Amino acid sequence: MAKRLAPRSRVWGGGEGERYGHGLARAAKALPADGLALIELEAALELRRAGEKRPILLLQGFYSADELGAIAANRLTTVVHDAEAARDAGEGELALKIPVYLKLNTGMNGSASRRTSIATRSRALPAARVKSRW
Repeated sequence: MAKRLAPRSRVWGGGEGERYGHGLARAAKALPADGLALIELEAALELRRAGEKRPILLLQGFYSADELGAIAANRLTTVVHDAEAARDAGEGELALKIPVYLKLNTGMNGSASRRTSIATRSRALPAARVKSRW
């Protein structure tokens, strides 16, 4: 429906293939999406090993800068939630290889004292490829 109403839009497909016993790779193949949105890095790596070529977005981002090598090597896109992650993603030789989406949590669990502005996060990513801000 989204593609019909907005033909130039991109659709991210997501799901929990393992939860219902379908197998992640099999479930992903059934999704008519431009890319796949997942929570876990290991699930994204499993799909790459299974031959998945579409973009994969890690919705929770990364938990350690140590994961950035695998993210870059497997052509994954990650979400950046805070200034520390933005700094990690924007530094070093991997910075130009990892596309990022910036996320600003404006929900009830994002207190004003903990929030970091999109502008601050964007400045922490001078070399990284910022794909979107939401």
